[in-house]
This record gives sequence, C-alpha cells and structure tokens, in this order.
Amino acid sequence: MTAATRLPWWLGATVLGATAAVLAWRGLHAPWVYDEAYNMQVVRNLAAGRGYASDGLLHGADGLEPFDFRISTGPVLLGPSALIVRLLGEGMMAYRLLPVVAWLLLLALLAVLGRRVAGRWGALAGPAALVVLDLGRATRGVSPLVSPGDVLGEFLATALVVAAILAARTPWAGVLLGLAVMTKTVMFLAVPVMAWALVRSAGRDNLLALRRLLLLMSGVLLPVLAWQVVRLLALGPELAVERNRQFVQFFRGAGSGMIDRPRVGLLDRVALESQLWGAVGLVALLAALVPLLLAALRARRSTRGWDPTDPVLLLIGCGAVMQVWWLFLADMDWVRHVIPGAVLLSSGLLLAAVRAGSRSVDGGGPRRVVSVAMLVCASALVAAAALRVVAPPPPEGSLVEQADVAAFVQERGGYSFVVLDQAPELAVHEDVDVRALTREAGQRLVLIDKWWALGARELCATVELRTPSYLVCRTRALSEEEFDRWRSAGDE
Repeated sequence: MTAATRLPWWLGATVLGATAAVLAWRGLHAPWVYDEAYNMQVVRNLAAGRGYASDGLLHGADGLEPFDFRISTGPVLLGPSALIVRLLGEGMMAYRLLPVVAWLLLLALLAVLGRRVAGRWGALAGPAALVVLDLGRATRGVSPLVSPGDVLGEFLATALVVAAILAARTPWAGVLLGLAVMTKTVMFLAVPVMAWALVRSAGRDNLLALRRLLLLMSGVLLPVLAWQVVRLLALGPELAVERNRQFVQFFRGAGSGMIDRPRVGLLDRVALESQLWGAVGLVALLAALVPLLLAALRARRSTRGWDPTDPVLLLIGCGAVMQVWWLFLADMDWVRHVIPGAVLLSSGLLLAAVRAGSRSVDGGGPRRVVSVAMLVCASALVAAAALRVVAPPPPEGSLVEQADVAAFVQERGGYSFVVLDQAPELAVHEDVDVRALTREAGQRLVLIDKWWALGARELCATVELRTPSYLVCRTRALSEEEFDRWRSAGDE
C-alpha cells in the first residue's frame, strides 16, 4: 500500500468501524417489533425451564404451545439467546446481545473473505455491503426488521453461509450450511449453489465429485435431523409429524399461513428492494459494475481457469438464487426475506469489482475509466455509511412508549385484555393477561395506529390511553356479525 492509498484506506476503515459501532449500539436499544416478540416468547420460556414454546395467546391456544410452527427463526439463535437470558436475567441487553454479536460476526467474516480475495480494499468492500443497508427506512410499514439487534435470525443465518463459503473445501461447509438452514429455512437456497461448486471443482473425477456431494449433504442434514429427534422426543411421533406439516403449510404461505395470496408485481418488488441501499448505495453498486464489465470484455466471456469454489463466485451465486426466489417465487413482499440474498450478492459484486479493477489497472487496462469508477464507488459507500449514522431512519415507536402502555395494562389486570394485530411486543415488557375477544362490552382493547388495526377503532366505546402507536380503550357491545368478523381477522 502506497502513501497515496494509505490515507483513503484508513479513512474508509474509520468510517466503516464507526458506523458499525453506532449501528450495533442502536441495535441493542431498538424497540421490540412484532415478529421478534414471538421469538422472545420462546427465549423467555426456554430460559425459565418451560420448554421450547410460545405463549400461544394470540393464536387462541390454551397456555404454552410447544414447538410453535409459526416460529420460523430456529434454535440456533433462540437456544443460545435463552442461555444468555438465564445467565444475565431478562432485559434489553440479554435478548439483543446475540443478534448484535451475529451481525458483528457477519461483518468480520465478510472482511476476512474480502481480504482473502481482493486484498486490503476487499476487507473494506465486503462488510461495506452490509453496513450501507438502510433497513429502517426500507422496511417501514413493510417488514419488522429494523436493526442489527432484532431477534429474527437473518444476520446469523447469512454469517453461517459466509462461513460455509470460506470453508467450502472442508467437511465443515455442510454443517455450517445446515446450521444456517436451521436458523432460517430460506437459506436452503444456498445449498444447490454450494453443491454445484463442489461437484464442478472435482473435474472429471466422478467418484471425488460424488464423495464431496455426499459429504456436503450429510453435513447439511446433520443439524436438521438432530433437531427432529429433539422434537420427536419432546412431542411424540403424532404431534411431531403434525408440527412438521403445519410448518410446511406456514412456509408455503411465506410466513402468513395463507397459500392463496395476491401476487406482488415484479416492479413493485424491485422498487421495494432498491430502498435497502437508498440512492447513494445504488450509485456505489452501479459504479462497481464498470470494472466488472471491462474485465468481462477483456476475458471475452471465457471461463477457463475459473475456480468453481471461488468465494466471490459463491457469494454472487448464493445471492443471485435468493434474489430470483424473492423476485419471482416468494408469496409475501416482506423485504427482510431478501436481506440475506441482498448482502451476499452486493458484497460479491463489490469484491469482484475491486479485484477486477485492480487487475485492469495493473495489467495496463483502461486505467482512467476504472479509477474513476472505483473512486465513485468508494465515495458513495463512505457517504452511505455515514448517512446511516447522521440521518437514522424514523423509529417505529420506542421502548419507553411500549413500556408505558404495558404498565398501564398491567395495572388494570383485573379486566380481561384483548390484543389485536401488532401488540405481542407488549408482553415482553410486562406479563400481560391476554384473553379472547367476546361480544360483551367493557373489555380492554389494544390497537396500533398502523397496518389493518386502524379499522379496529370502531370497536371502541371509551378511549383510555392514546399514544403514537397504541390505542387502549374499553370495547362496546358487539353484534354477532361484528364479533365473527373481528375474531376471524385476529385468527388470520
């Protein structure tokens, strides 16, 4: 590294490190959101010795619901989180510690991978693809993932896939992929990419290719089968099979349980996903394509000499498959489903651009064009990372607001209390007594002023607490038709 490049590199490293530190700190203190509140029910019950179960209250279950099929985040995240909660006690830090550590681990693994394939600049380009994701603004009103500390598993699953890519030629690759699948089922999309790479790397040795494929698949299945044995012993054969059937139905419905959903248009999905990076981040990705295109023209589309297990190719391949799935096959438009694919694909493209750009300049290529493109890319990445700190996305409520509403409800625990839509996060703050909706007047009712719950205000007779996100009121008497309509809406 020359004196002319040392200062820019340290500037980029400082911005990247400072941004990561601020985002990690915010992740530890972000307010609870809807889906992770379900996951934290499992963590709380597991830590208290009540088993791997949700509270089941919002589904009409009578008490704990063991191995609830609606909990799509796996035990690889929730199990260790329960151990941390048991050791440290309940609190914000205890629940959010492991997700933030997983996010930092993903940054570190992308830096290691980048250093291996593209030198010091690659060590910055790899994790930069993760830091510039503008999660809060991109997911406002669409998906509950808003910070590195959300107890949802996307970042841990992505980190495990990156670790598997780094260990592609070792027996650990399959086990790491299996753990990723156990964290988020959608990470199974990375398995065929890894399998193809390992088979191709064996050349014409069919026996070696078969051995590598079997070793990979055995590693993938090992955590999955181990978890199935745990469920079988805990539930018994009949209920374990039923839980698997329910989960398949739930997964086919993209996390909603409903298979026949209205399709979301391709252009709408592209526009939604583009918000992940924002305008500045997209400029960086577009600028990174220039060295790639020039390198492709020079290579004349020749693939001779390519290593199928090249980490950059595996990043791009895994990310591209997940992108195709989300754009064309997924049933729900929650953008958090594509965040692992977005991280893998964008980091792969950035690393490929850095490597291609350095080779083009060193090899006497179009230095001016490549240099300008890389300068624009680096400047845009630095600016996008800095914006994450100086212009954070608007918060979806706050911890203080959630705690105040939960305390208000808890103080009136003598009344039956009804939760509609986006309020399981309140139970994280207080042991709220939640009951089913009935036709009589005088119940407690909690609403959030977003999503479909806006219309539920018609159930209120007297409003007793109003906050920016919640409404607590005493319900009026309901007709039989109204009761059936709102009960079915809550079940969905």
